[in-house]
Amino acid sequence: RENRSLARDCRQSYFQNFEGYRRGSRKWGDPVYTLFKGALKLAKKMEDKEWLDLLDQSIAAIGNMVAEALAVENPESILQIDMGFGRSSVHFAFIAHTLMTRGVALNNGTLKEQGMKLMQAFVPDFVARGGAHWEKPTGIWLSECFFYLPGLCWLGKLTGDASFLKIADEFSSRTCELTQAANGLWHHWISEKSGEKSAFWSRGQAWPMLWMTESLPALDPPDERAARMTTRIRKTLDALRRHQDPGTGLWHLIIDEPGTRLESTATVVIIYCHDRLREMGLLGDEYMDMCDRAFAGLKAIHYFGGLGLGCRGTYVGTAAYYRTRPMGYYNMSLFPAVLAIRLPIK
Repeated sequence: RENRSLARDCRQSYFQNFEGYRRGSRKWGDPVYTLFKGALKLAKKMEDKEWLDLLDQSIAAIGNMVAEALAVENPESILQIDMGFGRSSVHFAFIAHTLMTRGVALNNGTLKEQGMKLMQAFVPDFVARGGAHWEKPTGIWLSECFFYLPGLCWLGKLTGDASFLKIADEFSSRTCELTQAANGLWHHWISEKSGEKSAFWSRGQAWPMLWMTESLPALDPPDERAARMTTRIRKTLDALRRHQDPGTGLWHLIIDEPGTRLESTATVVIIYCHDRLREMGLLGDEYMDMCDRAFAGLKAIHYFGGLGLGCRGTYVGTAAYYRTRPMGYYNMSLFPAVLAIRLPIK
């Protein structure tokens, strides 16, 4: 389908579902984050003032909850983001990162300040718990859960306090060392106690790539942190090339098991990270053929503003657990952002 038609579908889906999104934005998690990120990118590319205004009203409303949330013992009653971890929930970092980056884009000091305050409240509990990506009782480290990384990098940039970058280094380096395999793929989890490792689940590859990609704009290109992140992303892209489905261009539910089902949400994030790195001048054309095939595969399963073949949420489990996850339609992915980057739309 032609790009304008796909863009219209994405816009129509957002407006049709807005009331549900507005209610759901109080229960913040990765679907709301990717929803806002994708919609903002496409609305900006389309120069769609109505859509941008609606998105900014939603983000401002969330920002206005920050002071109330930080004033109570349990912020879940305000933002519904606790998930049992108090202020060290990674969902604090989701919101803080979004507020800071939108504040920077709009030169809006209020949004930046709200994001910084939320992130500063996150840090002490995060450090005390040993990192938001580590479950102390089980010793399990998760590849996906350094969601906090962009928030810490942006907090360091906006405050000028290098201690936040040191915290980011400490915890993200340990996560990478444990969960990225020598072949470049990411175990979704690893038990530091038993040494047991999970399969290479699809979104277990996408999340680490995304959080590093979203951190890079807060770092100066010569920064050693930026270089390390880019190297790890390249290593992942090299590994993904070896396992791309030759017929559809998508990747499988378990990346290195071609007998498992095809999966779209990881494919979207992989393309998005590739395309953002090219926008930033950190990648050339070496992976374009791979990502062009993947984008064509996504277009074939795009309908009603969303994508088919989306894996539902997961926790930790055996390879059999990942192979049998429910899958279906999903309209809160980064596909609109990918569309915005790849296809010039007016």
